[in-house]
Amino acid sequence: MKVVIDTNVIISAALGSQTCKEAILKTLEKYEVIEPKIVSMELDCFYLKMSQEIKNTKKVKAIYDYFRIFLMFIKIGNPKKVLDVSPDKPDNYFISLALEYSAIFITGDKSALKYARDMKIDAKLAVEFLE
Repeated sequence: MKVVIDTNVIISAALGSQTCKEAILKTLEKYEVIEPKIVSMELDCFYLKMSQEIKNTKKVKAIYDYFRIFLMFIKIGNPKKVLDVSPDKPDNYFISLALEYSAIFITGDKSALKYARDMKIDAKLAVEFLE
């Protein structure tokens, strides 16, 4: 079974959300995690933003390290066809990839959750995935 994890879940885990951390650990232990290539770009953008806003360099480095470690344990793959189902364009890559691989889609974004479920994808919030 494959799992696609939305960027917002990864970021929330890096910022300290225990629920998101547990969801990521569970997926890495039990499933194959596949992410669209855009995930690394989104994580880099978030890191750059945080490095400008947060003066605590240890916290910024911890976020960066979390992202790099996460990326080491996943498979990157882009969908063959990117659907246009969400007005938030990056979400379309995650949703399309989940659909293409019949993967579980874990997100913290209720709009992305709705769009994915409309496409008959097994989409869950992180807390639902842990149940």
